[in-house]
Amino acid sequence: MQLTQQQFREGLSDPDFAVGFIINNNPEAVAERLRSMDFIVSDADGIVRALNELLANGDGARFIQALSVPVDTSTLSAEEQVILGQQSLAMANVAGAKSNNIKDDGGFNWGAVFGGLAQGTLFYLDQTGQATVDPQAGATNAAAPPAASSSNTMWWVLGGVLLVAVIIAVLIIAKQGGK
Repeated sequence: MQLTQQQFREGLSDPDFAVGFIINNNPEAVAERLRSMDFIVSDADGIVRALNELLANGDGARFIQALSVPVDTSTLSAEEQVILGQQSLAMANVAGAKSNNIKDDGGFNWGAVFGGLAQGTLFYLDQTGQATVDPQAGATNAAAPPAASSSNTMWWVLGGVLLVAVIIAVLIIAKQGGK
């Protein structure tokens, strides 16, 4: 499902969507981080179980660490990269976390962007009392792009042009009648 830019931005604010996005973007890196924490993971379901176990144990620091993997930018459009970087900064700021998402040259530090997103996600989970993440729910909660609708714009423009033409004609006729 293709999301609009606004839907992508809003989705990244949803913990389930954000975690699913991180996992789908770089699953091997997330799995490797969890393996280094002695979890046995071999697929996305195992990753989610391990992340939820960290949440259940109150281990937010390792939850963030597991999701703080480099972003695979090759799968993202330029617009998605900008939205991801901005949303990561915003979420880290809301969480009160110091973020190193911006490099000295002003570009995004793609090795740190998911860390900011993870910090904001954990903050949101803590604030709302949500105890687990369900990336599948996040995928279905992301609104589908609006269906294409027939546009009446052309008719409004033509109507406006016609109205202007009528007004000009009336003014010309009125001016000629006054002579």
